[in-house]
Amino acid sequence: MAEPDSPIPPLFKLSLTALIEHVKNKRLKLSTDQIPPSIHNILWETSTVLDLIINTCHPLTREWYSNHVIRPPVISVKFPLIGGCKVLIDLENRERLEWDLISTELISIRHGPVVTIRTGNQFLSTVIHQPETEFISSLHHYERSKFEVINWICKAFRCEINELEVGDGSEVNLKWPKFFLADTLKIQGAYDCQNVLVELMRRRQKRNLRTTLEYFEFQNPIPKQLLQSIDFKDACLNLANLNVGKLIEVFQELSQRPWDSIKAKTVDLTTEDLETIRHRLELDNFLELPLRSRRRRVLGVFSTTFDGFSPFADNFSETLFSSRGEKMIEFKFIETKPGVYNRIAMIVF
Repeated sequence: MAEPDSPIPPLFKLSLTALIEHVKNKRLKLSTDQIPPSIHNILWETSTVLDLIINTCHPLTREWYSNHVIRPPVISVKFPLIGGCKVLIDLENRERLEWDLISTELISIRHGPVVTIRTGNQFLSTVIHQPETEFISSLHHYERSKFEVINWICKAFRCEINELEVGDGSEVNLKWPKFFLADTLKIQGAYDCQNVLVELMRRRQKRNLRTTLEYFEFQNPIPKQLLQSIDFKDACLNLANLNVGKLIEVFQELSQRPWDSIKAKTVDLTTEDLETIRHRLELDNFLELPLRSRRRRVLGVFSTTFDGFSPFADNFSETLFSSRGEKMIEFKFIETKPGVYNRIAMIVF
């Protein structure tokens, strides 16, 4: 037990310990619902993070702690690119707990006392690396059980996931509802899983939740309205399903949002279409940019190919600029055959 701000008499401490043990041993003569709220408050204030986790997870004290002692924390979950899963738990007036869930096949170099924490039907061998701030639990059948354990934690601690971060979009499992429910969902890279992510974003959009795809590449068109619910830094998009009018609407909407660069495949555009785009978006044929911005434009985003994009910037045939206060967007149009443009690259400076 942690030391309280106001000293608690030793006998009272022993009484609290005995109370917990009586519940665990089924010796308590009254219902835990009859325990005074003042006792619950003292248990909360004087318990360590490890005490709270173990007693909220213990099958005989779970209902008691879950309903009366524990104060719902803020929970974030990360699935990093390097594997494993990190559950971040912010308990009131305590340091953040990092609870790593790893496969039993992975060996952690971190050491400390080992305890078994039970979450539902899962018995987790757990290294207490830092008693108040870091636990590492090993899971059998990791690909399935990691979701089960997180579900159980949310239920026992009476909370939902606030922030969910995924290193690779291929980790997304449409059978796990938390992906649709998290207030914030951030996916760092999304390349070979468009169908899964489109379905995910549809469901989140129905709940008025936005999705962040930091870097993504969609070879197939997606609905225009779905694009409005995505936040991103860099994207490769197929906009060939949009006519000139709809394409301009997309450009207008994107110009109001933060992002770094976009490569897009479009419907075949003529020089007349380019003039329409220039007029409707109030683009300039030339814009003097600071030296630092010119350097960035040379480095650009053309180091990889995407559906016909060449890695060489000199393939661009027409360049127009948009200036909105401090924000400047450079539109580069590729002429794939004389008088026809169907590739656009946009870079923000």
